[in-house]
Amino acid sequence: MMGTPKMATHPVLTLDTRYRKLPGMAYGLSQPVIMVKIHVTALPGLDLPRLDAALRSYVTEPYPIPAMVEVDASRGLLERLHYWHSALQREYGVPVFGVCRIGNPRPDPEDARAAYYPLVLPCVHARASQAALEWVIKSINLLVTRDSLDQEEEDLLQEGLLALRSAFEPVALGSTNTIHFLAAAAQLGMQVTRLAPDLYLVGQGRFGRRLLSSITDATPAIGARMAGNKLLSAQVLGQFGMPVPFHIVVESEEQAVAAAGKIGYPVVVKPAGEEQGRGVFAGLRSESSVRRAYNEAARFTSATMVEKHYHGEDFRFTVAHGQVVKIMHRKPGGVTGDGRSSIAALVAEVQATPEHVRSFRRQAKHRLDLDEEAVDLLQELGLGAESVPEAGLFVPLRRKSNISTGGDYSILPVESVHPDNCELAVDAAHALGLDLAGIDIIMQDLTISWRDTESVICEVNAQPQIGFRDTPEVFVKILRTLMGGNGRIPCHLLLIEDVEIQAGAELCQHWATRLNCNAWASVAGTWIEGRQCQSRSVHSYAAARTLLINDRVKALVFAMSPADILRFGLPTPYLTSIRVHADQTGESGSPVLRQALAMIEFHTEQIVWLTRHRRTPEPAVAESPGGLAMHAPDPDEDEHPPGSSSSS
Repeated sequence: MMGTPKMATHPVLTLDTRYRKLPGMAYGLSQPVIMVKIHVTALPGLDLPRLDAALRSYVTEPYPIPAMVEVDASRGLLERLHYWHSALQREYGVPVFGVCRIGNPRPDPEDARAAYYPLVLPCVHARASQAALEWVIKSINLLVTRDSLDQEEEDLLQEGLLALRSAFEPVALGSTNTIHFLAAAAQLGMQVTRLAPDLYLVGQGRFGRRLLSSITDATPAIGARMAGNKLLSAQVLGQFGMPVPFHIVVESEEQAVAAAGKIGYPVVVKPAGEEQGRGVFAGLRSESSVRRAYNEAARFTSATMVEKHYHGEDFRFTVAHGQVVKIMHRKPGGVTGDGRSSIAALVAEVQATPEHVRSFRRQAKHRLDLDEEAVDLLQELGLGAESVPEAGLFVPLRRKSNISTGGDYSILPVESVHPDNCELAVDAAHALGLDLAGIDIIMQDLTISWRDTESVICEVNAQPQIGFRDTPEVFVKILRTLMGGNGRIPCHLLLIEDVEIQAGAELCQHWATRLNCNAWASVAGTWIEGRQCQSRSVHSYAAARTLLINDRVKALVFAMSPADILRFGLPTPYLTSIRVHADQTGESGSPVLRQALAMIEFHTEQIVWLTRHRRTPEPAVAESPGGLAMHAPDPDEDEHPPGSSSSS
């Protein structure tokens, strides 16, 4: 797989199982960090791009591989370790983004080709990061020392991927929208804080905005409730003069059959209160299919609707803040014949595509399968699983077009659509008061006004799946509009060495006045506009964090000791300034102070020293290896803070 075999007596990469996870940020990273040591044995002639290609066959997440500055083969390997460890977690829904920092190596006295590197990585959950590192290191060690993998080695890596789900599940996001919004926030330099599972605050203080998938803090509860009930939304939109399907509400099988006879086949049966196509059965042409569909739909809600089936194409308009930002032409899940393969073989090919593999790894089930719905449709067409459709013939296996059930889509340029149709989608979102919405419209031709053709709004989603493929820029556009800036408030850190708790609080108040900040925090407590909000905190990191998520905070001063920096890291990656209150400056300062400054100097462009000289020097305190506060160092180990970075 990787060219000429490399005979290695030791693994190329070895992970030191001792690591340190900080709840806060350090070394310029915008997420919490995990600090590890990697033993690297350099291999001459290593083809790193081919290594990327090999790993890409196992990790299929959609974010592109960044350009990597490869100073040497060892750092190139570590950059890839960072990228693939992050990409692997993102594929399973763990939101890890941003740069890593590679420290200066310490040579291995027993192997001239080898060295120990300190590595600082973004981290959401220590167990997830460790599991990802172990799998990627195992993969790299196999791939760089083999022409190809034997079946046992291949099975080992695949089994490892499946086992990762248990490590990632506790912290994996429930919505695919969320991870793409968090990626957009990272791209735009916005701080992200997890408030609860799938609920995030983007930004700081008064500029912070809450996101729950594609629901924002500006989404009204009444609008979301109306959109979540198809019966209510149809009634409201109809009163606004918009086209909605003719429907009858039923409460039994017999009523459903009677309603279908009254409306005329084909019909649609669906629950009134579900989204994402759950319990929806379209194109029903017989009494027996209506009975089966009613029983399935009735499992979701007490109110079931039978409505006219409208012939046309299915289009999803994504509306954000009064503007159509994306249009998808959606098609039901199915396969296209090649004249040689059976329908079962074509389904297997679809299941092996990166998009479907990614979905299977996250949900442990296939979006498209030869299930009961597919078999029923094939029978209606006079086909079976072993039938061989002619080349170019599309065979539908789903009655509805939802992506979550195996449907596919193409993107249509907004400017190619008749403006009346975009206005209809915007008006529908406005009628329900939604800032972000997915408007599903059935119509024949998007280039013709809805007024001149048979068109209906079949559904409105207050929490739409926006879709990343082909349009990653949409998440950036929506988030930029929502935030109206980078979401940051002025944040000033007082790095205070050996000051009493009360004196630290007084220093905070003093500098809050000087720097025009309406809030300050220290271990003594938190204050907003001079009012104490919280008494003495467990530690200074927690005190500052409570103010960073408070929307009454316009600008913040917070105090931390060097020891707390080493223990927790920073509560924000973006500091307007650092003011150091210490006894000595620069190299004359205590080792703990120097270590703390090495961790946070990347987070600001302004460091101000406020010093007073002691009469007697402070006793020396040992630093941690490679500038990382991980564990007690060896007596003869050199001390070097991380000095280079790579990005993902």
